[in-house]
Amino acid sequence: MRLIQQSFIDCPADRLWRLLKTRASFSYVVKGVLVPDTKNLPFGWRRGQVVNTRIKPLGIWPGWQHALTILKVDDQTRTISTREHGGPLKSWNHTIKVNAVDDRRAIYVDEIELEARFLTPLLWLSSFFFFKYRHWRMKKLVGRLSRKNV
Repeated sequence: MRLIQQSFIDCPADRLWRLLKTRASFSYVVKGVLVPDTKNLPFGWRRGQVVNTRIKPLGIWPGWQHALTILKVDDQTRTISTREHGGPLKSWNHTIKVNAVDDRRAIYVDEIELEARFLTPLLWLSSFFFFKYRHWRMKKLVGRLSRKNV
């Protein structure tokens, strides 16, 4: 099943793109919902990377091993694409895009195609709310950084 979430963010597209490519921003936007073992996450994303980590839903359940392969990191189109799987997910193909609206605003897009056998509808629904949360956290992070003039 396919899911697309997009948000307008008050941040120049190039700045948002640089932020999205960091381990720190990833850890921040998923905090509280999916807790990855961050010691296995790279500091930045590069094409060809293979990451194996443990995911703990809500940080309390034992979770599962999750494998992520970076298929594309394109600074020109501001796009990251991954192929992922693990736990209940047979496949989780994820694309992140940042598009400029003007010189001060961007559109942040998460697009996933997921397959989890009979759990697909349930995981699609939970992913819908997860990406709403993730986009809210990204807006919050950008706001915090803007106040600090980072």
